[in-house]
Amino acid sequence: MSTNLTPDNEALLREAVRSGSFASESEALDAALGLLQRKLEVDAQLAEGLDSGDAREVDADFWQGKRDDLSNSSSGRAES
Repeated sequence: MSTNLTPDNEALLREAVRSGSFASESEALDAALGLLQRKLEVDAQLAEGLDSGDAREVDADFWQGKRDDLSNSSSGRAES
């Protein structure tokens, strides 16, 4: 695959390599695409959360219950 970058993006890639942040422009592009992939995953998770129902207030007791649920499910798996 081949693509054209804007002059600003080309300069950004060159600077990332020149500064020593990346060994090559390809490595810098791979890192950028990894961040893009993570952003898309987070966007999907946010959309899923927004579509999951009405919002509710959470407090320390709510989070403690979640920790307890995780702890119980983890210990249940260890016994299996």
